[in-house]
Formats: sequence, C-alpha cells, structure tokens
Amino acid sequence: MKILIAGFQHETNTFSFSKANYMCFKIQDSWPPLLKQQEVLDQTKGTTLPIAGFIESSIKDKETQLTPIVWCSAEPSSFVTDCAYKRISKIIIDGIKNNPDLHGIYLDLHGAMVVESTDDGEGNLLKNIRKIVGYKIPIVISLDMHANVSRDMFKHSDAITMYRTYPHIDMHDAGKRAYEAIKYLINGGKYYKAFEEIPFLIPLHMQSTMIEPCRGIYEYIKCIQDEYNKWAEFATGFPLSDVSHCRPSLIYYSNEKIPRNNDFNKLLQSVITLRSEFNSKLYLPNQAVKFAKSFNHPVILADVQDNPGAGAASDNIEILEALISLKVESSLVGMINNPEVAKIAHKIGVGGKFRAKIGSKFNPDYTSLECKFKVISLSDGKFTFKGKMYKGIRANSGMTACLSIDNCSNIHIVISSVRCQALDKAVFTHLGLNLNNYKIIVLKSTVHFIDDFQSFSKTIINVKTDGLATCDLRDITFKNLNKNIETNL
Repeated sequence: MKILIAGFQHETNTFSFSKANYMCFKIQDSWPPLLKQQEVLDQTKGTTLPIAGFIESSIKDKETQLTPIVWCSAEPSSFVTDCAYKRISKIIIDGIKNNPDLHGIYLDLHGAMVVESTDDGEGNLLKNIRKIVGYKIPIVISLDMHANVSRDMFKHSDAITMYRTYPHIDMHDAGKRAYEAIKYLINGGKYYKAFEEIPFLIPLHMQSTMIEPCRGIYEYIKCIQDEYNKWAEFATGFPLSDVSHCRPSLIYYSNEKIPRNNDFNKLLQSVITLRSEFNSKLYLPNQAVKFAKSFNHPVILADVQDNPGAGAASDNIEILEALISLKVESSLVGMINNPEVAKIAHKIGVGGKFRAKIGSKFNPDYTSLECKFKVISLSDGKFTFKGKMYKGIRANSGMTACLSIDNCSNIHIVISSVRCQALDKAVFTHLGLNLNNYKIIVLKSTVHFIDDFQSFSKTIINVKTDGLATCDLRDITFKNLNKNIETNL
C-alpha cells in the first residue's frame, strides 16, 4: 500500500499587509522550515502536526509504504504569490507523476489559502492532481478548523478530516483519522458524503471550542461519530479571506447512504439556530485595562485583532499606551514585531539603555510610542514550544528582546524580529521571564493562547485594537463575499 504524502499550508488574510512569497514557506518560524522527502518523516516526528499523526499511524501497518514529497507552511499573511504557489504545487505534482504506482494520496492542507491568481488554492491544487490520477485512487486531506471549504475541495477529495479544537490541540488526531480513512478507501471501502454551507460568518474569537456555542457543537459531533464508518466535520471558516466561498460549512461522511433526517441534518439546523450566540463584547484598550485593574488576581488581555497568527502586523501599541497612562503595575506585553529595535537591544546588551520608537513599523496607520528603553533580557529567538498545541516544534522569532520603559520599569515588552503569535508560555519563559511576577499579561493572540496560559489566569478580556485580524466583522468591507452570507451577528 503505497501512499504519497505532502503538506502545503497557508491561512490567507486578504486584508493583511504583506504577501507570502516562496521564502516565507522556506524559512522556519512558528512551524518547521520547508521539508523535502525524508526530512518530512524525520523533522515532523514527535510534533503535533497533522502529517505527524498520519505518519505515526502508518508505522503500525507494515504493509504501508509512505512516499514523502514536501511539507511547508508560511505565517498567516495576505495572498500567496503566484510564484510561490506554482513552485510548491509543482513539487507535489511532479512527485505524483514520478510515482505512477500510488494507491493513495494524503495532503496536509489548511483550507483558507488564497493565491494572487486564484481564490481557492487548495481546490485548484486538488483539481490539478485529479487531472493526473483521475478518480482511480483516493485522495484524503486534513484541514484546519478555520477552513473555508470550497466545492472543489469537497468534490476532488474522497474524505476530509479536520481539527475539532480551538486552540488546535488535536491537529495530530486529524492526521490519524485521515490515515484510517485512506486505508479504508484503499481496501475497497466507499464513503457517501454531504456538504452544507452555513449562511453567516463567525468572528474568530467566538470560534473557541472552550466556550459555547462551539463547545456544544463539537460535543455533538463526537456523539454522532461511529469510528471511521461515519463522521461529521464543522469548518468554522476564516472570515478574513474575502472570497466567494468564505463561510462556515458542515461535511458528513458515511459508509451507508445518508437518509434525509439523519444526525447531519440535525447538526445543520442546530448550528443555524445558534447564529445569535456567536457574538461577544470586545473592549476598547482603556476600558479593558480599567476592567483588568478591578480584579485582585492576574488577568489576560487578548489583543485579538493584532494577532500575527491571523495575518496581523503584531505591532499595535494601543494597549501598551493604556497600561502606561493608567499606571498599571507589573504588566507584560508580547510579542511586538520590530526587527530594528530588537537589533539595537542586542547591540546595546542587557542593562543598556537606548531611545527608540515602537509601533506602526509595518502598518503606518497604527500609533507609535517613542521613549527610552532598558534591556532586561535577550535571546536568539530559537526555542521549543512546550504547550499542547505546538509541543516539540522549534520556533524562530529572530533576535528577541525583553525591554522595560525607562519611566515605567514595571511594564515589560517582548520585541521579536519575526512575527510570532504569543500562544505558548515559552514565548516569554525562554527569555527567563517568570509569569507569576505580572498582574496583567497582554497577548497578541486570539484564542490559541488559552490552553497554555490558563494556569496563569482564566480571566480573559478580549480587546479591540486597530489591527488587521479583525474580529468585529462590522468593520470589514467585503468585495467578494457571497451576498447571501450575513456578517452582522
């Protein structure tokens, strides 16, 4: 049983400030660098990636032979350039052409890739693969929970498995389920499938499976699953991709014909009736800081709209300004992306002081803050994630520094040279910082931080800043969204 495996991931925020070129996929950031052939097996081993789960499951079957081709990802940003897309797609296509004796193909994809010349990166790739292999061999894909699943993705794949948690602590499981599905198909099995669109967008901060209504939806999905004979997937969608197929969707697979009034249709109606519950308050920076000060225990301020993990610049300083003006004691902000300031800090050294400007480096519409900083600690930005989501994955945030503001020494700021979402405590602890020393921590993340930071505080305040990872969907002017999709919940 010979299975070709490959991965090509990008979450595209079409409102973001920079595009993803080939180098963005080649370098190591929060995920591994571009891997080829044996590197795919060796360097994903022990990680939480979907492809690692697929590989791990395959090892148990002695008759399975994996043919790894390539795996890569790029930090969320604006469009994938045509050059990068064609170059990486060609590696996958050539790998398929060079292996005509394949029994199946597994692809570790995201589901929200938008390319300069095509709105549907994954669907287009699958369509081109089908031109080579036809429908004689099965193609199974795993997708991110935030996928905007297109009709082409659904049509040209035989089965789709997805993450079911946000924070994504089950990526590995999605890969394992994909392996069981493709093994079933290669051995002669067949899946009947159904696909339905949800007619409204869900803000990213309300897609968390740790709160309602998503928690209840995914609990129901677990209940209706029958091993690998039938299952449902709920794609919550990525609302920052301005394309016609941007919206949540439901997918269902069964080894038997699907009756009209089955569990899938009940799930569909349930999700639609919950529409009004996919909304919650976002606090403005001053409101959020004042509210945080009212607690007698540590608090997390989530800078949900300046989250680099959703394509934002990660250099908004509105919450930092509020902390300073309201004289908050013992607070930590991270990560603010500013390579030049990080470089100066490394040149000056620990204990040194210098004057610089932070904020508005990548988005000139942001406010900026110019003041005198003191260097608290430094790192080369190379560290290993330890939380459940990215455990075992090596990160690279480039030259990184922890700074204090000269006249507010109790406020610490972590500056990076490469955008890195603050979803794991290692972002701070690798700099020698003790989180127990802070009353307020400001995290440039939307939901992913919750699992690893809940030991610090379960009091989370979502803050609305002027960022490009927009959660207040009323502020977005869509040009390509299907007119039947509602954005105002």
